[in-house]
Amino acid sequence: FDEYLEDYNSAAAAVKEGDSQQTSSMNLVFFRDHCEHLARIIRIIRQPRGNALLVGVGGSGKSSLTRLATSIAEYKRFEIAVAKGYSMNDFHEKLLELYNTAGVKCQPLVFLINDSQIVHEGMLEDINNILNSGEVPSLFSPDERDKKIMQCSEAAREAGITSRDEIWSFFISRVRDNFHTVLCMSPVGDAFRTRCRQFPSLTNCCSIDWFNEWPREALHGVAERLMSEVDLGSRADLRENLTNLCVDIHTEVVRTAGDFWEEMRRRYYITPTSYLEFISLYRSLLDEKTVELTDQLERLENGKLKMKETNETIAVMKVQLEEKQPLLEKAQKDNEVLVADLKVRQEKASVVQVSVAAQQAEAAVQQKASKELEEDATAQLAEAMPAVESAIKALDSIDKSDLTELKSLPKPNEIVGKTMMSLMVFFETNKSEIDGWSGNMEWKGAREFLGYTRLLEKLKGYDKDAIKPQVIAKARKLIEEEPVLTPEVCGSRGSKACKGICMWILAMIKYFEVAKVVEPKRKALEEARAELAITNKRLQEAEAALKAVEDELATLQKGLDESTRRKELLENEVNMCRQRLVNAESLSGSLKNEAVRWEDNIKRLSERIGTLPIDMFLSAACVSYFGAFTARFRKRLVRSWVEATKAHNLDVNEDFSLVNALGDPMEILNWQICALPTDETSTENAIIVTMSHPPRRWPLLIDPQGQAAKWITIRSKQERPLKVIKLTDGTYMRTIDMSIRGGTAVLCDDVAETLDPALDPLLNRQIFSSEGGGPQINLTPQSQVPYDPQFRFFICTKLSNPHYLPDVCIKVTLVNFTVTMDGLEDQMLGEVVAIEQKELEEEKNSIIHQISEGQKSLKKTEESILEKLKNAKGNILDDDILISDLKNAQSRAQSVAKRQEEAKEKIAIINKTRELYRPVANRCSILFFVLADLAMIDPMYQNSLEFFKRLVATVVEGTAKPDGFDPGNPLP
Repeated sequence: FDEYLEDYNSAAAAVKEGDSQQTSSMNLVFFRDHCEHLARIIRIIRQPRGNALLVGVGGSGKSSLTRLATSIAEYKRFEIAVAKGYSMNDFHEKLLELYNTAGVKCQPLVFLINDSQIVHEGMLEDINNILNSGEVPSLFSPDERDKKIMQCSEAAREAGITSRDEIWSFFISRVRDNFHTVLCMSPVGDAFRTRCRQFPSLTNCCSIDWFNEWPREALHGVAERLMSEVDLGSRADLRENLTNLCVDIHTEVVRTAGDFWEEMRRRYYITPTSYLEFISLYRSLLDEKTVELTDQLERLENGKLKMKETNETIAVMKVQLEEKQPLLEKAQKDNEVLVADLKVRQEKASVVQVSVAAQQAEAAVQQKASKELEEDATAQLAEAMPAVESAIKALDSIDKSDLTELKSLPKPNEIVGKTMMSLMVFFETNKSEIDGWSGNMEWKGAREFLGYTRLLEKLKGYDKDAIKPQVIAKARKLIEEEPVLTPEVCGSRGSKACKGICMWILAMIKYFEVAKVVEPKRKALEEARAELAITNKRLQEAEAALKAVEDELATLQKGLDESTRRKELLENEVNMCRQRLVNAESLSGSLKNEAVRWEDNIKRLSERIGTLPIDMFLSAACVSYFGAFTARFRKRLVRSWVEATKAHNLDVNEDFSLVNALGDPMEILNWQICALPTDETSTENAIIVTMSHPPRRWPLLIDPQGQAAKWITIRSKQERPLKVIKLTDGTYMRTIDMSIRGGTAVLCDDVAETLDPALDPLLNRQIFSSEGGGPQINLTPQSQVPYDPQFRFFICTKLSNPHYLPDVCIKVTLVNFTVTMDGLEDQMLGEVVAIEQKELEEEKNSIIHQISEGQKSLKKTEESILEKLKNAKGNILDDDILISDLKNAQSRAQSVAKRQEEAKEKIAIINKTRELYRPVANRCSILFFVLADLAMIDPMYQNSLEFFKRLVATVVEGTAKPDGFDPGNPLP
């Protein structure tokens, strides 16, 4: 069955929105009775014409098991979704769809319907006809009847049926074979017996399966399965005892509900739904409270640790301050010595810097003059260079054959001879440079000269700067004698080689002439360079001396910087020690009282966390089962639960109460300001109501005096807008729709003992996640409404003793808000004091508001202090802003605490005066309950609380004050 359940849940998750098969997944726990019921349902619906009547109180699993059985049988399942205005026409449309599936398509189906969906008795009459004969009178019009006959004619012919009447009977027969009706009904109340008498086919044509109360074995199996998912942390040893305790608590509540009926004549049905919710709530409560208390404990321990570190820091800082103060003084003196020495050295260095600067200026002047001479000489020499370069280029055009040709001449002409003689003049003084030349200046010698193989290279590399004047004079003479030698003449009358040599000779002469003019400048340049070199040398020596001085200064400066850095570091450390010491003493002083309170809270929270598994277990039982019980029965239940817990060898607080376990004193005071009665039962009710929202059931408040509605109305003004509706309003569903979308609250007031089936989707919490990811709810089959988790729904009834059937109890959390004796006494005390001493009551109410706001402020301040300490980075003593914020917060807290004490003193004085009127309030309370009990004699004796309050006010105001009446002592 577990595997079938997994398949069912997988299929449910895959069904698209709006599909008739759409449903939510189920979390079922199988035990013997459940398995037997499931097997019976499967066997019934697998039989042709098999129908079932499942009888049991709401929440016993009838519908869930039917859905699973349908899935196992692989049948289609159909259910109706009753919305406001659901009519018989809507029901007939659904039946036509079912007839088409079962009769035309010949597909087996299960039609699941429960008694809460039967909004018209005509629906049962139609079902009775289907069970009896398979036909519903007037369901098919003549056209629709003909259509069905046509659709089934082919299948009928295959079966040998041809006439129209026989085909119709064939169609009805297929419907009866494939149409399996499963009715889920509650035996509680007169409706079941009446319907069985009026519609005999419900019992004659259905297999009846009676769902009895779950046995202890089933309760234990369910608890064991669900408790295995509860995270008990280090207390896992409690699991088995808690499992057994679940069974004992549920059994005791069922027994107490019977006593409740016997003694109070009030019906309160304890269904398996309450049992499942009890265990589920325990799991969520334990997780939430564990996280909440652990977080509080961690923050308090962190604050305590910070305070401990601060106190330890004070002693450490004092020692460090004493150690570092002498070091700082010594560092300051050392630094002063270094500063004085550096000043002397800097003065000496400044003298050297002036001398070096003067020498640098002198060297710059000499360098500039030298550069100008060099540029001038270079420019003049450059004028002769083109001729030299042309000559070299001409030499490049001469090859060895040209020289050989010139050499082979037996007797050259005058041009060639003069040219060669002019050339040899340049080598006459260094004839050894030309191998094989004897120094003969005639043609014979010229031929030897031309025989030198490296002649051209020699000419190209000739040292033109070393030419002597006599060589130039001799060469010029030869050149200028007639016939004058020119390159053109040599080229035309001599040869190619002769022309190149002539160009070379002329270039050398020109270069010499230019160089002769440049020579004085060159000498001056050399002298200037020599002087510049001497100056530069002296400058280098001076700069070296300056560098030595500067290096010495740099070393001294580095030492001074290091000394200054150490001094500043010590100064910073000393200042930081002083500041930390100041901050530590300030923080320790301002949070001294907080530290003591934190220590007490840590101890208290540690104890609470230790007892949390048992406390939350009993709290979950209270929230799940207290519901409609009065204060006396609630106390009886708690006593029996505590004894049962002790019987299972579990540690439990003898004085356990729901208010102490789950109540927040500050929130409770705020509720009372919002008109919640001050008695413990009303506070328990408020806790249950505030916890009653999905995934838990919405609350249905038994509120004959209207106190719950008043409290919800005033409280909603602080939290979210509230809309008040009645089921008699024609547009109440539209109001609910808008409130669900907007996340506001709805109070459905003045309901009767039955609820409109149109509310079922909301009461059943049919919330699912849409494809877009947001939660939605199916308010009607045709529309999905975006669901805001902030939406809240409250139901109130003014009936003093309503009888809500189990089918209602499984959908809502019943909460008995009937006024109690103690609660009414406090209310009447306020009413009487407001009449007799109006200013006193107004002052009391004002002080209560002040106390409430003070509690909120103190809590906010404490959370702020702990949060700042938790989020502090590094050493908190270095954070001046944080220290200031903490001091200011603590200062505000002390101021508020002082005002709180003053307010409590005032309220004590006021209460002392108010208590003088307590006997009157007590008599008023007794009188009201006497009047209320008159309704047991005859229902006509109905008196509202508001009427009674007006009556009391009239009597008190109309009573004449006796002579000597003292308002401070009204009842001597």
